[in-house]
Amino acid sequence: MRLLNVRTRGFEQFYADAPAYAIASHRWAAAAETSYQDVQKHRNTEKAGYKKVEGFVQYVKKHVPDVEWLWIDTCCIDQKYSAELSEAVNSMFKWYQKAVVCLAYLVDVSDSEDEEEFRRSEWFRRGWTLQELIASRTVIFLTSDWQVIGHKGWDMGDAKSSRPMGRCLTQSVSQITGVPDGVLDDSRRLEAFSKEEKLRWVQGRNTTREEDMAYCLFGILDAPIGANYGEGAERARRRLLKEIGLMDADAARPKPSMNVPFRREPGFIPRPTLAAQVEARLAPAARVALVGLGGVGKSQLAIEHCYRVHTLRPDTWVFWLHASNAVRFEQSARDTADLLQLFGREDPNADVLQLLRNWLRDASKGSWLMVLDNADDASFLLEPPTAVAETRRTQQRIDFVPSCEHGSVLITSRSKSEALKLVYEDDVVHVMPMNEEEARSLLVSKVKGESADDGILVRALDYMPLAIAQAAAYIRERGPRCSVQQYLKELEQNRTSRTSLLRRHVPLPSRDTEASNAVMLTWQISFEHIHKTQESAAELLSIMSFCDRLAIQENLIRADGGDTDPPGHSSTFEDDIVTLRNFSLVSETPDPREWEMHRLVQDATQVWLEELGRCEEAFGRFIDRLCEVFPDGDFENWALCRTLFPHATRAAERKPVGRDAQLQWSTLLYRSSSYASEQGDFAGALSMATQSMATRSEQLGDKHRGTLRSKVMVANTYRNQGRWTEAEELEVEVMETSKTMLGAVHPDTLTSMGNLASTYCNQGRWAEAEELEVHVLESRKTTFGADHPVTLTSMAGLAATYCKQGRWTEAEALQSLAAEGYKTKYGLQHPDTVLVLSNLAYVQNLMSRQHISN
Repeated sequence: MRLLNVRTRGFEQFYADAPAYAIASHRWAAAAETSYQDVQKHRNTEKAGYKKVEGFVQYVKKHVPDVEWLWIDTCCIDQKYSAELSEAVNSMFKWYQKAVVCLAYLVDVSDSEDEEEFRRSEWFRRGWTLQELIASRTVIFLTSDWQVIGHKGWDMGDAKSSRPMGRCLTQSVSQITGVPDGVLDDSRRLEAFSKEEKLRWVQGRNTTREEDMAYCLFGILDAPIGANYGEGAERARRRLLKEIGLMDADAARPKPSMNVPFRREPGFIPRPTLAAQVEARLAPAARVALVGLGGVGKSQLAIEHCYRVHTLRPDTWVFWLHASNAVRFEQSARDTADLLQLFGREDPNADVLQLLRNWLRDASKGSWLMVLDNADDASFLLEPPTAVAETRRTQQRIDFVPSCEHGSVLITSRSKSEALKLVYEDDVVHVMPMNEEEARSLLVSKVKGESADDGILVRALDYMPLAIAQAAAYIRERGPRCSVQQYLKELEQNRTSRTSLLRRHVPLPSRDTEASNAVMLTWQISFEHIHKTQESAAELLSIMSFCDRLAIQENLIRADGGDTDPPGHSSTFEDDIVTLRNFSLVSETPDPREWEMHRLVQDATQVWLEELGRCEEAFGRFIDRLCEVFPDGDFENWALCRTLFPHATRAAERKPVGRDAQLQWSTLLYRSSSYASEQGDFAGALSMATQSMATRSEQLGDKHRGTLRSKVMVANTYRNQGRWTEAEELEVEVMETSKTMLGAVHPDTLTSMGNLASTYCNQGRWAEAEELEVHVLESRKTTFGADHPVTLTSMAGLAATYCKQGRWTEAEALQSLAAEGYKTKYGLQHPDTVLVLSNLAYVQNLMSRQHISN
């Protein structure tokens, strides 16, 4: 053995009887430790490991003056030579036995009187310190600043020495380690204990190098079989057990099996494209993530894949770990350790994750597949385990699921961003809702029969497997009185009825018992997570839930109207959209500035908002945004109105709460009605205009200008529908009120007169129409000028009245003036220009025919 002289700092090799020496026990600090070459050449003296060696040297010189030599593993073994290292591993127990005293340096204990700190020291959790504790005749425990805590055993040195020993800690150490105090007092008493008992003492301990879990027992079990670093923990353990005659028990270890906690779905509907992607990407050493909306069938695909692997490759282990949170993950690891009958797992202090990791890395165990199910929040997988050893605090839970050539990992997650913490982008398989054929097959298999309405129902359920399974369970449970047709009728009745159905909990054998079987509640888990981690994304989701589900435009939902961000500035909106997309709550369209949502996701979002008491607030924000971007229905705005109108139609289905929100809503409906009317959708226009009129009348009164304008819109729609009497009634009311409130020549009053004139004209009441139109035209010429658009409108209106009376010359003159004005103001392509030119041509054609006939 090589010893270090504490006076000269020189090394000397002893091949026979070594002089009296002290021996060190400590925890390695990896790269911080010093080496034989460092001490020999006095280099790297700033290292913590070098200073630790110097601390041992100084302690021996001062408190063990009768001893000149020290052995410490870091620098008394030349780690470069494997033969020397192997010899040291085999001889170490004997070296500790022969030492005068063992000095145990506890770097994590600062107070020599703190019993709890002493008990918590990581020194008691290390594999090699078990051998050092048992083999040494005397162990003196020292704090981080080299103060004596106490000792175990007795002082075998010079009785005249003033060696500080501190209090006797043998009983405390026995309680901490589980090693009987008799063995602690004298290692020769090891012979009285069975091999199995000795093996139990190492449970709950760990080592930096995995093979050392076996090597540290060589001396205790008297089995010096030689170290072979690189062979792996399992091979080292098997060699050790074989040496001590316990290999027969080890041979009874379990054969490859599967611990998937769910039955195989008897009516599983194959999804060949997805199955092929999973199979192709799950090559050895691969990690693949199935990502998709809750209830889209990720776990069912994983379950089916596990059963296929177990059937086709029975020599492959298949493990299922719940990854929804740290508690379930670690419990699943313990269950897997039980399945594998891992040695040491019964110890309450055992590091089960490390035991499992060692097993998984051992290629001799064969190939394996592991599923990490429901990894919707991967943050806990990137943290150290609950009871992690000090030396492994940099290790994450996911590190205990190793990447190796004989193993593969399949992950399911609702969140792409969470999945990307565990896999590469290319290893993500997106799971979308079923196609119609798959969805119908699933429904038929669950209901046990076909129906003419199957296709309609699966479309109404957005082809979502969980929603279809839930519907089928409901129908089956209430059969024969409930059918697909009856369920569909109740589903389509209204949102309240729909959400009531889809919130029902029904038992499904292939679902996790801790996961909701109700599709609405399943999605709300995602909503809660987003609300907790990224509130702005939850706000965006709430607004999008009220939109028409197709083509949700960026300019509608983005607070800044869709402007791009300045260079160098990150966009909250972009982050929020990515979050919602990663949770599969929204999907992309060919247009990068538009998104889509499933109708059921929208329903679920609104239900969640109602439960939070924030639904009306969110709907109000949606109305504000839509009202902000929805323009008047004029021709130049048609393109924008066309994209926004479906959202306005959705908004019209629900009246908000509160005066301000209702007034915004009425403004939106007024504008939307104008556009609908321009597009010839008179029924839609009347519905919106009527709601706008009623709301403004309720909030502002019948004589308010806003109310009067809504009445005008209703009257215009009546007139467009040929409902002359109803149009006239409203127009007379508006005209008289406007005269009283605003004056006879106010623009709004003149507009109402013009509208009434148009109605009179359509009723054949030419004189009354002409009287009003002449008054309006002259007033507008005076107020606005002859070429103003409203004046041109009056010209065209009076010309139409002349035309219907057969007064072609007067009609042509006014139509010509109006046509020139429209061409100048709007150009030839504007609908109003086209209409006036068409009317002019009509009049001129009639005049030409009359001239020929004369």
